[in-house]
Amino acid sequence: MTYLRVVATVLLIYGLACVSSVPSLRRADLLISDARLLTRPGEILQRSAVVVIDGTIQEVVAGELDREATTVIEGENYTVLPGLIDTHVHLLTQSPIVDGDAAMAQYLNEILPGVLDEYLAAGFTSVMSTGDFWPFIAEVKARIDRGAIRGPRIFVLGPMFTTPGAHPATTMCAENPWCRAHLAVEVDDEGDAREMVDAIAQAGADGIKIVFDASRDNSRFNIALGRAVTDRASAHNLPVRAHAHTNGDINDALGLGVSGFVHTPHEPISDELLERMMATDSSFATTLSNSQLVAGQPSEFPREPQKQNLTTLVEAGFLVAFGTNNAGGESVGSALLTETQALQDAGMTSSQILTALTAGAAEYLGRLNELGTIEVGKRADFLIVEGDPTTDLTALTNVVAVVKDGALIVDYR
Repeated sequence: MTYLRVVATVLLIYGLACVSSVPSLRRADLLISDARLLTRPGEILQRSAVVVIDGTIQEVVAGELDREATTVIEGENYTVLPGLIDTHVHLLTQSPIVDGDAAMAQYLNEILPGVLDEYLAAGFTSVMSTGDFWPFIAEVKARIDRGAIRGPRIFVLGPMFTTPGAHPATTMCAENPWCRAHLAVEVDDEGDAREMVDAIAQAGADGIKIVFDASRDNSRFNIALGRAVTDRASAHNLPVRAHAHTNGDINDALGLGVSGFVHTPHEPISDELLERMMATDSSFATTLSNSQLVAGQPSEFPREPQKQNLTTLVEAGFLVAFGTNNAGGESVGSALLTETQALQDAGMTSSQILTALTAGAAEYLGRLNELGTIEVGKRADFLIVEGDPTTDLTALTNVVAVVKDGALIVDYR
């Protein structure tokens, strides 16, 4: 009996130790429950839940979940999708384009906060600046990253490397020397090109942009200079994106190792070029509606070849990322609808467009490991809308709430 009592006592003590070592569930920061979740391309969970702690998705549960949270959003009749991503915007070059330091300071203090809020209100939690005044856009990115100002997460390509006298120096910056000095890098020396790449990288850019734009009767970008830029960017582990529209320009860019393009090209893609593009895993931002202003006026590229190119690229399985090319020519919400309608007109399905707005855009940015889908371990960026955008894309404008890094930053409930 004594032996049995000793054994029982030991087991009781061990059991109590085990119970005390089991951690209690931490109170969540955010719980979204009973909602339709567009978790990743092709996966929709009905009446399900998402748990967020410290800005990161901790749980994605199909069905009901009983969990305490500081903020709870009851999602019945709502659709939750990853925060939207626009891979081609120009935040600082809105018309009329600024022409000096004082005007830039005024724009940053008085206009930009409203522009950034407009992106958040439309559900965009990340955007890529594909050409903005330098180094001002890098400073804006840094201020958002450290929480000094409110706005979507910004990825920056820096100023545009271009042939002297070519776009954007004599288009967007026509008769505006200040714009030309801060938006274009007109390189004609390989050493200078490398030094500028170094400076852009050290300032925190997420990539480099080269303009190959013979479509505007410009001189083609020098291949040796292009090689200097791409080689130096590679040394900093920075991707190089190209602005290119003609078969020859795209072919030159591919030869330099460029695999990301900031537009769907305007010249019909030849079969030979398509085959080469497929071999290099090229990716494209859509920009079919092309909100961009050139020298204060809407650009006038033909749209039909661009639509056909997009159809061809999608059917061939290319990575397509949503991009508006909006430089303030229209509101963020209007640009979203205009671009989605253009993509539908080109034959993209609602599912393909939603993917381009989320996972496709994140992959284009090289950030699919942290953005673009609703999965455990990723950043908690959500757009919550009333209705079902998988059947009606206009539901994207029925914004209920927007979450960035787990924080409820827009709430219309």
